[in-house]
Amino acid sequence: PLLNQLQELSSRVQVADLHNAGEYAAAAANGPNSLRRGDTWRRPSSRHRTVLAPSREGGPQQQAATHTGRKHADYSKGVPEGVAPPPVYKVDDALLPIPPPDTSRPLPAPEGSHEWDALQSAVSAAGSNFKSPNAKVTWKKWALTADNVALVVSAFWWVVAHIFRPDHPVADLIKDHAFSHFSRQYILSVLQYRGANKDLYHELWKKVVSEATLTLLREAYPKSA
Repeated sequence: PLLNQLQELSSRVQVADLHNAGEYAAAAANGPNSLRRGDTWRRPSSRHRTVLAPSREGGPQQQAATHTGRKHADYSKGVPEGVAPPPVYKVDDALLPIPPPDTSRPLPAPEGSHEWDALQSAVSAAGSNFKSPNAKVTWKKWALTADNVALVVSAFWWVVAHIFRPDHPVADLIKDHAFSHFSRQYILSVLQYRGANKDLYHELWKKVVSEATLTLLREAYPKSA
């Protein structure tokens, strides 16, 4: 449904209009660099993230709270940014992240997933649609980017919030944020391609994102696979 919405969006609305409306105007107001490609969020490793826990004092007490906060924290209303949530193995129990206020920033990748590997596998499989080695290399170079990885992550959270956790307190926020980020990057990254294989690229891109999203779902929630 998300990809269908984007396809309809791109056929109805001019790119210039989107840049001057809604979230895009807000993003542009932050400065000329706010609309550059490649401004994607990279997920730090778990060992470099802190687990937030209530503590008014520093020292050993705060350190102990950090180690035990994972066990006692309540994430029923969303996982704060920068926090490593406890593992969850079923999608029905998914812990949704609290989206950042700036919709130009992507959502965090799910714990235990390998988003780059998921996209690379799907992109490589789609390369069979091209006959010449040069065409395959050009396709992979275009499709396997940080922007597209961020799009897969946005699609992942949109699916989780829309299908599996629609009653979650931040489900609507997740869907709105994911769609805003997804459509923004879709316009800046995907629709800008004007090569001879434009139609084929766009069709394969939708399949690649769908396959990579399914791979992330299987990795993030193995007991629901």
